[in-house]
Amino acid sequence: MVTFKKFLLIKESTRELMPEIYAALEGYDDPMVGVHLSGGIENIKDKRNPTPHLGLNLNPFHHDPIGIYAFPKDYVLSGKLINNRGFAESKFFYIVKPSSKAKILNLSNITEENAVKLLNDMGLDPNLMKDSSVYHNSGKKSPAHIFWGVLEKVRQHMATKHKNLSWNTLFKDTGYNVLYDEGDGIIHYNEPTQIIYLNSNAMDVLYFGQQKDNASKVFSMYVNSFPDFIPKMSRYKNELFLNSPDGISILVQPWKGGFSIKTYGYINNFFKDYNYEDLNENAINELKDHMIQNRYNLSTVHVEKENIDPVLEKISNRFKIKLKRSKNGTMEILQRYQDSDKDSVIIFRISAAYNNKMYFNLSKEHPDVWSVVGYHVNYDFEPNDEQTPEDIINIGLNGLKENMEKYYSESRSYATLMAIKTIEFLKKRVFGL
Repeated sequence: MVTFKKFLLIKESTRELMPEIYAALEGYDDPMVGVHLSGGIENIKDKRNPTPHLGLNLNPFHHDPIGIYAFPKDYVLSGKLINNRGFAESKFFYIVKPSSKAKILNLSNITEENAVKLLNDMGLDPNLMKDSSVYHNSGKKSPAHIFWGVLEKVRQHMATKHKNLSWNTLFKDTGYNVLYDEGDGIIHYNEPTQIIYLNSNAMDVLYFGQQKDNASKVFSMYVNSFPDFIPKMSRYKNELFLNSPDGISILVQPWKGGFSIKTYGYINNFFKDYNYEDLNENAINELKDHMIQNRYNLSTVHVEKENIDPVLEKISNRFKIKLKRSKNGTMEILQRYQDSDKDSVIIFRISAAYNNKMYFNLSKEHPDVWSVVGYHVNYDFEPNDEQTPEDIINIGLNGLKENMEKYYSESRSYATLMAIKTIEFLKKRVFGL
């Protein structure tokens, strides 16, 4: 059950993710005004910057009608788009409404009499409404759901090369060019409220806009929430550091699907992952509460260590192994060893990955015959607060060993044997375990 408090959190979260869309929709009173979200068309010259495009989706993800899909304003503003996570990452949006040429079929209001007439208009047998084999994937049995189930059944036997086009062929004879589902999940259960424009002439475009990427939204929110901290972007613009004059640092790390927040400068540092849907004042307040509770429990970690993962730093201190800077500017444990054949190099790496995970990697590289004697094996896991540096090293090395045996044992038995010997060497000689 969604409580009123939880509903407010969902609503606020969506507003934080899509402020441009919320602002645009709130400028219109017509409940049929909606938003069409689009990723645009890939730009061949610059794949990072797609070209805006508004048109019929000729290949919908589901076997739904070909058309331009929109979510009504009330559905979006009430926070219900939170159930359709992929749309928050759409770069472009169009505010649209039915045009004067629109003939709207409200699927939610279909009675059995309406369904019979529609089937007759389509040239279909209205007795299909009573066919026991007809069903709707939601399990609902209202006249509207049964009607949609009849069309699903008929489409399976239609002689069309394009399954999605079959919908448009059926509705063409009815005269309707807009389908409206008020919230019954007739068209698709995961998008219960939507409008489909089967013809672009049935739609007017009121406004075109572009969303900021999620990383920019996260950065902006944390910069605005901590005005006394000095913002500093990483070299590759993929991380944000917020530094205070007294040596406290906040690290903001966006990643696909979410972002991580870490602090440096406390004995008990804050470290948590969030989904983009969690981007709201509650995430900010959670960090602020931690900072207030730990304001007198400061460590000797200074700003210059801002991009060192705390777990990685514990491993470095415990085993007296220096951290090195990787190509992307973060710190890692990186050891190189010459193999017994003198021509190959063995590389062992421990680094901090997103999602609070530690990343272990072992590889053997030969400049000329890598495919014969080389290997490259990974293992990552999420450590917990109770695990010591020794525990983490053991888990990581054992994981490398298991993956090595799993992926290489049959095709490269010699490489597997040598890799296991290397892992045993790392355990005993490097980490003393």
